Amino acid sequence: MRRAYLFAIAVVAPLSIGCDSLGRAPKYDNPVLGPPPPRLSYAEPEQETLPTVVDEETGEVRTVALTLNQHSPDLPLADSQTVAIVNGTPILAAEVLERYGNQLAKAKTQIPPEEFNKARLQLIKRDLDSHIERMLLAEALRVRLLPEQSKMLEGALNEAFSAEIQRMMKDAGVNSQLELEQQLLAEGTSLENLRTNFAAQQMAMEYLRSKAPQEDPPGRPELLAYYEANKDKYFEPSEAKWRQIVVDVAKQGGKDQAEARLNEIIEFMRPSRGANFAEAAEKFSDGPNAADGGSWSWTTKGSLADQQVDEAIFELPVGQPSQVLRSFGELKIVLVDERKPDRYKSFEDVQDEIAEEIEKNSRKGLARKVIDELRADAEIMTIFDQNIDAKENKPTVKSAFDSVFK
Repeated sequence: MRRAYLFAIAVVAPLSIGCDSLGRAPKYDNPVLGPPPPRLSYAEPEQETLPTVVDEETGEVRTVALTLNQHSPDLPLADSQTVAIVNGTPILAAEVLERYGNQLAKAKTQIPPEEFNKARLQLIKRDLDSHIERMLLAEALRVRLLPEQSKMLEGALNEAFSAEIQRMMKDAGVNSQLELEQQLLAEGTSLENLRTNFAAQQMAMEYLRSKAPQEDPPGRPELLAYYEANKDKYFEPSEAKWRQIVVDVAKQGGKDQAEARLNEIIEFMRPSRGANFAEAAEKFSDGPNAADGGSWSWTTKGSLADQQVDEAIFELPVGQPSQVLRSFGELKIVLVDERKPDRYKSFEDVQDEIAEEIEKNSRKGLARKVIDELRADAEIMTIFDQNIDAKENKPTVKSAFDSVFK
């Protein structure tokens, strides 16, 4: 359920809030920012009050310090630990790890504490850049807005998220926000976290959209050039649509009985020389597709475990039964209904796909440029900046435990 929620949130239509650039720029996908977890609430940088978090075990409210401490991967990492500071605003460990709540809870019971801690650090290290970049983009939009525009933005976001709540309730099969909240809490998040994530993600995307230039779509020469330069992407290997009759030696009670069954099949097909292959398969085959006349859908060359069958269906004349193939304790006869040779998709078939790919690559390049410019002017610190092995000049977090979360 959770993944579907985040995907739905990421694709909400652009907001129109009164800014000249908002709502009218071309659709801007998110090529560089991953799907960061929902952020916890924190005080605005200009406020004197520091952000706080609630300790899950004790219920104690703690102030988040805007400093980074040297951290060893051998020591437990608290959820309230600041893992990065971006222009004076902290990012907490809990914020980065929030979307892994279910997986981490399971992993905690399966691996030793030190490995569990390293796994959490590795996840933070992997996802932290996405959080930093999203924060930079959202703040870049915020500082551009006039007070009335900020108010309009807040209203538009609230309205859009209210609609999203209704969609989430429908997808989850619940009838109230309370039921939805209970499901989200069981998954380690909440509506408030999703709301905050929704707002930050939308603001980041709006900023990228506002920076996107109005460009004409690529012309035919550019499309053709891309097609020729990337022709291997449009290669389609040979495929065959085929049938088979299977005699299972064990199921028939032994080799002699299987051979007798095979001879019966051959005699049944002999008068028509294979024209009644489907009927024979339905009547005699021990194969899984017997009821469908032994039919198999389009199969790519080299994709079958049985090499004899794989070779036969790409060498036999169409419509001609094969010789008896013996493998895996089975006797088989195959017949090819249709075959397609190795080929390339035509330019006409893929030109729309190419145009979309060119535009997407252009947006990726622009997004990367915008983010790099914001990073260049930002003050960013992370716990990984301090954890450097003096000899190897590498972060001290050395091991990945991604397999735990697959």
